[in-house]
Amino acid sequence: MSAATELPASSEELLEHVVGQRWSGANDREPVGLTVLDHGLLRAEKPVLVDALVELRYGPGTHDVFQLILSGGRAVDALEAPLFARTLIALMRAGATVPTLEGAIEF
Repeated sequence: MSAATELPASSEELLEHVVGQRWSGANDREPVGLTVLDHGLLRAEKPVLVDALVELRYGPGTHDVFQLILSGGRAVDALEAPLFARTLIALMRAGATVPTLEGAIEF
């Protein structure tokens, strides 16, 4: 597998998704932006699955980092996506290493 070169969702869409999740903690603080730190292609065939690390920035210098699974142009809830679970199990069984733009994801 090669590193993903393009994300299936924009930074604005990812920001909206993260802010809308109760686990994000963004309910207490006003986010000022989101940056994709790195991402890797978990599944190349459709539906494509991408693992992304994103940084959600708040006011003066504070931030959180989240891992998101992206598919079909949007973030997906990995616990509710059987395809993601099967893909993840296959990668773990194989002891796969997935290249990313900045490093690798090791299973």
